[in-house]
Amino acid sequence: LQDNLVAKSEYINILDNVSDGLFLLDVKGNIGPYYSSALEEIIGFENLAGESLEKILFPLVMTDVLDSIKDFITLMFNHNLDFSTVNRLNPLGSVELFLDAGNGEIRSKFARFQFKRILDCGRVVRLMVILKDICKEVELEKRMKETQSEKENEMALFYRLIHLDPELLQEYVDGLEEKLERMNSVLQSGQNAPKEVLRQLMKLAHSIKGESSFFEMQLITDQASTFEEDAAKLLKKENLENKDFIGLTLPLGDLHKNVQ
Repeated sequence: LQDNLVAKSEYINILDNVSDGLFLLDVKGNIGPYYSSALEEIIGFENLAGESLEKILFPLVMTDVLDSIKDFITLMFNHNLDFSTVNRLNPLGSVELFLDAGNGEIRSKFARFQFKRILDCGRVVRLMVILKDICKEVELEKRMKETQSEKENEMALFYRLIHLDPELLQEYVDGLEEKLERMNSVLQSGQNAPKEVLRQLMKLAHSIKGESSFFEMQLITDQASTFEEDAAKLLKKENLENKDFIGLTLPLGDLHKNVQ
């Protein structure tokens, strides 16, 4: 009995010191009596022992994901089915959780549930589940895709440039530089009439967008379009202040960078 108590104490101590959510599921899909403290931190609920995983996830995941969870767990407990085959059907392999942030707000978190079978005499008696917070991983992947997209856009722009008639290209670039200078001047000198400033900026950005589209300069077309949309949003604001224009400097800087 003493050995059992020591083993139980060590087991609980481990659960309290792991960074992932770790728990066991029974054949009914209910969480076992002992689980890691990180589980509550990740999903934002307490006192999870004996609760149904499907019930816990009901307010946290999209309907299509929820509909698949019960069937997946049932398949996982079927020892006649190959684990690798069933595991490929995991609807929680990479899932977005929608958590209550308080004050009526919802915050999003990305997570991964990994399932392992626990066997006894060849039969599945429990599922061990490891829950990982993969927000950083998803954010890194997103940044890598954005970087790759930027590189592809820059290459497409370069390819287009080298196939343009030099005189037409120079005329186009000169026109862009002239319009960008005017946009800078408008921003610096016209802040006493913010609505008029925005209208002039939108007109110039629209012109850049149109000319760039004609020459199939997709990167510059998209950036000019972004600037025009941001300016249009500001125009709808009633009480404009000088600080509101700070947000326009980034897309304008992107345009300058690519024209240079």
